[in-house]
This record gives sequence, structure tokens and C-alpha cells, in this order.
Amino acid sequence: MDRRLLAGVVISVVALAAIVMQVDLAQVLAAILQAEGVWIAMAFVFVSANLIPRVWRWSVLLRPLGNFPLASVCFPFYMIGFMANQLLPFHSGEFLRAYLFGRQQRISKAAVLATIVLERLFDLLSVIVMAVIVTAVADVSPQFKTAAYALETLGVGAFAVLWLLARDQRRKARTAAILRRLPGPVGAKLEDWLRSGTDALITLHDISALLRVLGLCFCIWGTAFLLTQSLLLAMDIDVPWYAPLFVIVVASVGMIVPLVPGNIGVAHLLYASALVWFGVEVDKAFAFALALHAIPYVCVVSIGLLVMWRKGFSLAGLAQTRWQAGS
Repeated sequence: MDRRLLAGVVISVVALAAIVMQVDLAQVLAAILQAEGVWIAMAFVFVSANLIPRVWRWSVLLRPLGNFPLASVCFPFYMIGFMANQLLPFHSGEFLRAYLFGRQQRISKAAVLATIVLERLFDLLSVIVMAVIVTAVADVSPQFKTAAYALETLGVGAFAVLWLLARDQRRKARTAAILRRLPGPVGAKLEDWLRSGTDALITLHDISALLRVLGLCFCIWGTAFLLTQSLLLAMDIDVPWYAPLFVIVVASVGMIVPLVPGNIGVAHLLYASALVWFGVEVDKAFAFALALHAIPYVCVVSIGLLVMWRKGFSLAGLAQTRWQAGS
């Protein structure tokens, strides 16, 4: 077994053990069974609604590479990659999506991967905004503020670097010349990735596209907020209005490095810990964590499997393609 994967499995088991040892499983089950069915149903609606602006945003980011139909082209490959993130370690679904989409549409896989990097960057900036709101309205711990400041520095720095690469052709040419001097085929490969990848960054200088992306980011994280809030209401958990933001920020920061498929264990510990900070009983907090992880997981994997079947892919084939994509 890959050492990184083994480390992830160990972390997952330790995280689950850390929370399970503190709860009464009978009380956890009771909290789940007593959840309000209407709000659970709404949670499924919000998960499904969350997928629409996600795919739409990616189609906007892909515009510099071509005009790809949203429903027939972008949606299937997005869902296959999103599903693979839940089933394979290290967010392999992102590389898989870039590889499959680039191969099918006969465009640079590096350029497609650059659009996915932009997705993650806009997600990071969205989480930063939520962290700023939480620190402004809540009496958070110094550790949370430190993590928020580090996140802000990382996000702004990454955005600045990509913005400069997309704008400054001379800087791009100098960087390519440096990469070309590297020994063997590595330098040529990196140079090709740089030239192809930066073509996809033009969106950062297109005000109209940028505004659409920002609006879709609001829809993505707005539905994530509503999903979290619906499960809090389903389980009759009384917390301040900004609690869903706090849960999202804590989970996002804690799962920056995805070592195991679907962040199993780690996600549960983070979700539950975020609610315990508000004084919620650990049994009910863990029940909430189970629901918040399970509902998106089931929706994404189910839709992804359906799309995969319609496209003629298999799980074994995707696992094999994952290694090709990674190389």
C-alpha cells in the first residue's frame, strides 16, 4: 500500500476513534431517527442544487479553451471527477477529470487542469470571506484567527501569482526559459504545462467572466450554507446564525490535504468539533456530522455512477486511468 494512503487510513481511523470514544452510539442513532424528515429532504435538494452552479462555473472557466455545452459535455465529466474524489485518495478525481476531458475534447490536459486549479482558488477565496465574517461576529479562539490569517495570505498570494502569470507574457517567457534548462524531458514537460496552463488563466482578466464566476461562487457556498442549516434544523440544534459558516470554514481548513477518499473520519471529527465549540452535546454533534457527510456523499456518488455508466466507463477503468492521469 502507498505510504501516503496508509498514513491517510491511519489518520482516518484515529479521527473516527477520537469521536466515537466520546459518544453514546445509542444516543447518536436516536438523534438521527428523530431528525425532522422535511429538513432532511431539503438537505438532498440543496446538495442537488449545489451541483448546478459548480458545473456552470467550470464551463465559464473553460471558455478560453472552447465553448463546451454545459449539460452534455461539462456536467458528465465534472460528476465523474467529483465522484472519483469520494472513492479515490488524494483528490485524484481532479486529475481524472482533466485527463478524461482533455482526451475526449482533444485539448491540452494541462489547460483543463489549470481551470480546476482556478476552481480551487475561488473556493479558497470564498472560504476566506466566510472566515472573515466569522472572526468579525464571533469570539473565536486565537488558533482560529491564526488559521484564518494564514488562509488569507495563502489565497491572496496564490491569486496574485496566477493573475501575474496570465497578464505578464514576458514573465511567462522568462519562466519558460528557466524550465527549458532543466535536465532530461522534465524541463520540456514543465514548459509545455506552463504555456498550455496559463492559456486557461485568461478568465482572471475578463471582467464579465470574473463577475459570473464570483456570482456562481456565492450560489455554491450559499447552497452549502443552506444544506448545513437544514441539517441543524432537522436535528433541532440551536446555534447562532453564523454556525454553518464556522462549520464550513473549520472543515475546509482541516481537509486541505485530502489523504483518504471522501475525507472519511476527518470530516466527521471536524464537523462534530465545530458544533461542540458552540456547546452542542457531542452525541447530537456526531449525528449531525454523520448526516452532513453522508447526504452529499450518497448524492454525488449515485449521480457519478449513473453518468459513468451512461458514458461507458467502469470503476476499474477509472482507477487505471487515474494512474495515467497522475503520470
